Amino acid sequence: MKVWMFVFLLLIIPLSFAFVEINEVMYSSADEWIELYNPSPYPINLSGWNLTDSKSIDQITCCGSFDNCSLTINSESYAIITPQESQLYDSFNTTALQICVDDKSIGNGLGNLGDTITIYNNTHNDSITYDGTLGTKGKTLEKRSDNTFGESLIINGTPGMINSIWEMSAEYAFLQISEVLPNPFGEDDAHKPNGEWVELYNNAPQTIDLKGLILKDKDDTNKLIIADNKVEGDTLICSKCYKLIYRDGDTDFSLNSDFDEVRLFHENKLLSSISYSGAIEGMSFSQFEDGVFLTNTSPNKQNFKLENKCEWKLNLELEKAIFTHKDFSFQISAIRNFGLTQNITAIGIITDFFGKTVKTYTPFNERKITTSATKTYSPKLQEGIYQLRFWFENLTCDDQYLQDNNISKMFAINPLYEQTNSSIKITKINVGSDDRVKWGEQFTSKVEIYKGDETKTSVQLWVERNGTKLSEITRVNIMDKYKSYPLTLPIQLTPNCNENIDSGKAELVLSAFNLTTKKEFSISDVDPGVCKDLLAYIKSAKKNLTASSSTSKTSTTTIATKQKLTYDIIELPASVESDNVFRLNVQILNEDQKNSFTIWPYIYRGSKCYSCDGGERDALAKKVSLGSEEAKITEFLVKIDDGTTPGAYKLKVKILKEGRKTTIDLTKDMHIKEKEEIKVESQTSNFSISPLSNTISEINEDSQETSLFQETSTSRNHLTGMVVYESSSVKAQKLIPYFLILTLTLLSLVIVFNRK
Repeated sequence: MKVWMFVFLLLIIPLSFAFVEINEVMYSSADEWIELYNPSPYPINLSGWNLTDSKSIDQITCCGSFDNCSLTINSESYAIITPQESQLYDSFNTTALQICVDDKSIGNGLGNLGDTITIYNNTHNDSITYDGTLGTKGKTLEKRSDNTFGESLIINGTPGMINSIWEMSAEYAFLQISEVLPNPFGEDDAHKPNGEWVELYNNAPQTIDLKGLILKDKDDTNKLIIADNKVEGDTLICSKCYKLIYRDGDTDFSLNSDFDEVRLFHENKLLSSISYSGAIEGMSFSQFEDGVFLTNTSPNKQNFKLENKCEWKLNLELEKAIFTHKDFSFQISAIRNFGLTQNITAIGIITDFFGKTVKTYTPFNERKITTSATKTYSPKLQEGIYQLRFWFENLTCDDQYLQDNNISKMFAINPLYEQTNSSIKITKINVGSDDRVKWGEQFTSKVEIYKGDETKTSVQLWVERNGTKLSEITRVNIMDKYKSYPLTLPIQLTPNCNENIDSGKAELVLSAFNLTTKKEFSISDVDPGVCKDLLAYIKSAKKNLTASSSTSKTSTTTIATKQKLTYDIIELPASVESDNVFRLNVQILNEDQKNSFTIWPYIYRGSKCYSCDGGERDALAKKVSLGSEEAKITEFLVKIDDGTTPGAYKLKVKILKEGRKTTIDLTKDMHIKEKEEIKVESQTSNFSISPLSNTISEINEDSQETSLFQETSTSRNHLTGMVVYESSSVKAQKLIPYFLILTLTLLSLVIVFNRK
């Protein structure tokens, strides 16, 4: 008897602990269903179990369309209850037990606005009540591991599978407001990720879904409901994680800068709150164990107290790197990224290519700046390359990123920038203070030629009056496009020894690229010295031509004219600072054949070189090639050796023509003066102001005919130069082309006379 009793107990006790749970509900779809779960280690037969909603009772039964139906749900398995003739299984497959109620609907049809569902038998029941706020729009109500229900994360739910929110928590009490940004940079109601935001922290051991929780400010009517559009990603906040809730254009939930309070609610239950006053733009308020403090924003990260830390930066705005004289301007801004309001001082300088300070600025002098301040400048600068540099003075906070406390940019002033059209100009006629020159004299003229997008190369210069030429035509070719040529060109007037041409006004004419420009000057009386040399030359020519004609009656003698080589230093400063760099331009006007030259300059006094830095004197040598009658300007950047004492020195430019052993030497006097020190009062920034000349060695490695920027200008009256010509003793020989016709005429007369 006792044995049978023991067996009976073994059979009946497990059955008393066997039960099923409502695990998931789909009520918002046309295909309603309920998922059951058997958590016990024993199978459970659902025969005799009923299912009710708030209005009707259904019996659990087999689905009429299924053969071999079973009502037994295995241990730790799922069962899905549907109405008869459900279309649910047309859209997915499942291994869960598929059973039905004995009706075409579950209960009276599950209510979309709320309902209560119960499954029961004689010994057990389980139920769920919902209000219709969760589980809508294709989602389901799912049970969590803590036996609470929430909305599924997946459309159509997880029938026959583990619930998507199973590992989540509904313990909202673990949520904390950890940080608030009430006064962001920019608009307060800007769309995420900008604008105001509130940071939450989940101190729970499980993930929490924030959807449906409510944020309020100090006014209960101003609320923000947490939803997908108020966060980045989804509304889940993992354990020990942060989540930002954005205002994102919300019209009533608005955080005041002077004073406000932020509160987090689940329904009507207050979960967390934080209050603040005195907001600073771009700074947040963070909650610590010992209170609320103003901090640097740390979205989705652990918060840290400010402790006098800050981050200020300078921002220098240049629209481009190359400007003309008229359009150069810049903006300098002091910007607080985080930290408290400061009294800011900033200093700036503009240095030229050689490191000399040409402009100084103090845009902010102990100016109280909360967020940012900006100053605009439009200085007038000469053509050249410059460096613009600004830095902070005496920041009183602990700046966390010193690299942006000083800023510098390079720029260039080029009056011909983006100019594609060519231009020509006569800048000066070197004929003396009275603007007069004698017949037969040679003089020079400084011209400015800018070659833009132009294929023509020829440049011509002559003197005329009323269309009649009064000089030889000086011809040169310039090859490089988009380059300015400040040339010094020679002109030879006709001697006018027979005084057939009146003295007086004449015009110097410059022509190139279908452009013509003129400049008036005066021609005075005949130069008797030139005419005397010319008469002697004519007699010699007559004698030579007569002898030639007597030996060969059929030969014809001609005298050819050639373009002469000239060399010119066209840019040389009157004085140079010790240990500094100066620019030197050397001009070559080539003869009527191709030539190559090697050019090198240096500074010397006595036998010692003061620009060689202990090296050879030809260290700056450049090789240039010129076409027939081409004009070319070669630029050098010459650095005075460190430690050179001020005083008088010599500049020498050596020009070696290919195929020659001897050089043409151009020598000029130079004065080296003491270097001016750059002083900026109270400068404590951790950097030095180094002259731009430190980069010259790199620039000198550019092409042998150009530098970092092409030297261009429309006015170079400040330049000094010299032109190298042949000896004055053979000056009259240059007049040969003008009297070729006269000489041939005399020769003809001699021949005719001899025949008679």
